[in-house]
Amino acid sequence: MLALCFLGTPSWAKNAIIADSRDFTRPEVVERINSIFFAARLNHPIKAPRTSFIDHEGKELSFRDFRGKLLVVPLWATWCMDCLTELRSMENLRADLEYDDLYDIAIVPISVDFKQPAEVQEIYEAHKLQNLPLLFDQKRVLMETLHANSLPATFLINESGYIIAYFDMHLPWDAPAVRDNLLALASSTSATLKQKPNKTAQDTIVWQSPKNSQKPQAIDKLADEKAVSKLSDEPEHQIQELPWHNPQTSRQPVETQ
Repeated sequence: MLALCFLGTPSWAKNAIIADSRDFTRPEVVERINSIFFAARLNHPIKAPRTSFIDHEGKELSFRDFRGKLLVVPLWATWCMDCLTELRSMENLRADLEYDDLYDIAIVPISVDFKQPAEVQEIYEAHKLQNLPLLFDQKRVLMETLHANSLPATFLINESGYIIAYFDMHLPWDAPAVRDNLLALASSTSATLKQKPNKTAQDTIVWQSPKNSQKPQAIDKLADEKAVSKLSDEPEHQIQELPWHNPQTSRQPVETQ
């Protein structure tokens, strides 16, 4: 296991959602969720690794198999209670999106358990997770490639295969504000892909300002042409430096079994 460090999510953000978890439509809760999404985005996307993982039948897959959609990729384990809570909320989110015929967002949970797939599937079924795919990174190769040494850890990967956001905390993924942020992000990345290749990407994601919930403001552009080009030239299975890696801070490593 790699001994790596992370930029920790502010303590106020970690406690904000839990404190008001019963009413996700309250203005202050919506504002906190928007603030967390704002903080989670990367100024410059990073090419998602080609590292493979397997499905419940043992078939090898990679993020390339899900191209064309905004991916919500939670790394989780059966002993992580926050992870299981998140998966239940993601189950609700998926049902909500399908009810409205919205298929531009795919939820791709990947188990990093050392347990056998059959054991993990039993826990999946016990928590009534019927509509989410069951995928495995049993040797934690993908987890180490992404430098994710603590759970929960959720990555957003855009339609062209770039990591655009990282969350190291529990979120209520079925909250309306979370859905709204994801739809805005999916819409913005789709617009970016439709641009002419000789132009610098200028599309911006519009987030609600933490200081003024009535007046959304544009944030930094997702990426400039030079940054994306530089990242594309590097081996896709190697991520040298990640924005959430900070040698000045440290967090507890993932529990081993």
